[in-house]
Amino acid sequence: MASVDGSQASLNDSVDEDPIYRNLPIHPAQHETRRIKLHPGKVGEPINCELEVMSLRRKLPFEAVSYSWGLSKEKTNILIGGHPLKVSVSLEAALQRFRDEKNVRYLWADAISINQNHKEERNEQVSRMREIYRQCSRVLIWLGEGTQPVVAKVQKIPQSTCQWTTDYSAALKDPDHTVTISKEDEQNIEQYKKEFLRYYRRPKVLRYDLHQDHDMGAFCLLSLLAQNKHLNRDDMFFFLAHLTRENVIRALSQITYQGWWYRQWVIQETVLAKKVEVYYSRFIISWDTLAVAAMRYQRHRLRCCADHKAELPSLEVQNMKAFTRTIREIDHWRQIWMTSGTEGPDVYLLDLLWQFRRRRTSNPRDKVYALLSLVTRWGMRHPLEAHYEWTIAEVYQDVAMHLIEVHNDLRVLMGTTEKTRPSNDLEENLQNLPSWVPDWYFQPDKYELDRLERARLYFASKKEDSDIDEVEDPDPILYPTQRGPALQLNGFCHDIVDKIGEKMSDDDANVEDVVRHWHELAGLGGGGYKDSPYGDLGSQREAWWRTLCMDTEYRGREDDDDNDLRLRRDYDRAGDSYGKQYEEVWLADRHKDAISINRIPSITYTTTMKAFAIVDRQRKYDERSRSSRRRDSGPVWDRNVTSLPAPKHETESIDDAVTSATVNRRFFITKMGYMGLGPHYMTSDDIVCVFAGGNTPFLVHKAEPRNIEGEVREDCFSLVGDCYVHGIMDGETMENLKLPMYLV
Repeated sequence: MASVDGSQASLNDSVDEDPIYRNLPIHPAQHETRRIKLHPGKVGEPINCELEVMSLRRKLPFEAVSYSWGLSKEKTNILIGGHPLKVSVSLEAALQRFRDEKNVRYLWADAISINQNHKEERNEQVSRMREIYRQCSRVLIWLGEGTQPVVAKVQKIPQSTCQWTTDYSAALKDPDHTVTISKEDEQNIEQYKKEFLRYYRRPKVLRYDLHQDHDMGAFCLLSLLAQNKHLNRDDMFFFLAHLTRENVIRALSQITYQGWWYRQWVIQETVLAKKVEVYYSRFIISWDTLAVAAMRYQRHRLRCCADHKAELPSLEVQNMKAFTRTIREIDHWRQIWMTSGTEGPDVYLLDLLWQFRRRRTSNPRDKVYALLSLVTRWGMRHPLEAHYEWTIAEVYQDVAMHLIEVHNDLRVLMGTTEKTRPSNDLEENLQNLPSWVPDWYFQPDKYELDRLERARLYFASKKEDSDIDEVEDPDPILYPTQRGPALQLNGFCHDIVDKIGEKMSDDDANVEDVVRHWHELAGLGGGGYKDSPYGDLGSQREAWWRTLCMDTEYRGREDDDDNDLRLRRDYDRAGDSYGKQYEEVWLADRHKDAISINRIPSITYTTTMKAFAIVDRQRKYDERSRSSRRRDSGPVWDRNVTSLPAPKHETESIDDAVTSATVNRRFFITKMGYMGLGPHYMTSDDIVCVFAGGNTPFLVHKAEPRNIEGEVREDCFSLVGDCYVHGIMDGETMENLKLPMYLV
């Protein structure tokens, strides 16, 4: 049916549509979309439904389906108004799971509700996404069928649903809030505990007919974490058996390794909805439970339960941290939207592109378009619109210029400049993109976001004679050339890279060798070494240490009390005493007896350092909020302390700061003696430049001359990437003459 009469212009006019969509035109002026009427049926029966055009202004009831399109090209047929429609196996499984045996259910699913073969309709419906997901009664997330027995999967045998019903919404507002656990959740945990004890009370030879449901254990773990339980055997009963604990954590990692978590479109579907339920196999759990579990695990990991890293195998610790990161990166934006009020939050596209760059889409344009519904702030520019008729290169170039003008800085140029390799799945060669245009389809390393989020802490092109921290206006100009667009920026070449170190890998086994090589490259090795000054910024040794962590400390956004959730950050600039801590405490080994050997992680990024002790920063901080002291003197170091043990979270914090700053990066020395960190693909003749509008310096490489506006320009460069150079991160070099330079 159509919601308005045929006199209204529709997107389907004059288009020969297939039988499903031909008689269901969408009228943009009426804010229309299509909802699915899913008919009742039993598990295993064919999916049968109808489509109805509805105006979002009428606020008709419907639930939105969130699922993974998947990389598999395998399709299956469902019936829409008696006509077959090919959909992904994942969507068909989701509809099977959500279908009621007796009642009709009204749903919305992008692959069905939108005619995917109609580019104009797709463009228009992308602009409706915020309206659709804000209006639906809830979003139903389908993760997959899990690890249930193969027979049950093949025969589609219905299993009893296990639903977790505790309301954790209050804990999201107050992390210390004590939640009343529902009877259903208590019964679920008690039943699993009985099965656990029954299994281990039997002799091994008699356990052959008993089965441990590790998926059930994973959901019990989520519930216990959300309840604020400690990571020990008293609170987590299955920690008593290391094999069960290992399998439960593995089952949890399997949940977060499902394809749904890697899809770009699911971000808006989760962030914008008023209520979200997650379905996995026979389990149903609220998104709030996952969010609180991740938030409270992070607090325990860095505080009271920091010792668990020494007690658990490294793989289990990595799986728990991966779960936390996966949930938090989505829920961070969900909480921003949920607490924003009627006017909506301040959300910029660049922040979202950085946050979710590692996710996948089948269409490279959707790396941008899937996030547009979440953006509320466009500066003085008009909002970007979806254009599926544009080439990928045109979309990415338009985004780059748009964001330079929106933010009036060059942060969009930061991050990897690597391009996606050609493949049969790509319709064009993204290797031909200009070096300065980010390829959002390329998947960077997992620590890039942590580095980019620190950009706001630096002001390499700080305005001269400015009382506030602010970068100079970039004033970019785009020039067309025969070999692609050239971006004119004002800047200067500061230095040239002289020596580069080995690439830091993500393999703990190689960390000590790489750090040792970097240490020697900096000239700090050898028994006869005598420390020397690093300009006016302390000693060479302190400069080396501050370079390794990008002169920042990890503190965790949970401890950031900024009222604006969008401004909460995991990192702050290191305090004035940070170098003294390294030289006079850690290297001096003054407190080697203060820390028990079982408190030291077996393999960490600080195994090359000595034991240390620092007064708990939380108790020594003044009463001001962190937002008002982003770059003050930092934690208080007590040079008179003699036996106080280090805070439990200190080693974890240092690991997080150094790891995220160095993995997949190279340490380098410039010809003028500056120390820095740059991309793993940098070379020893790269040039360190500072551009107006840059928070950080950039590495560039000399490019062939280009004909620009009828003049052959020699000052053309290809962009290598952003870098950290200790000593020029706060505008120290801005007295230099700034000249036009061209990035190609």
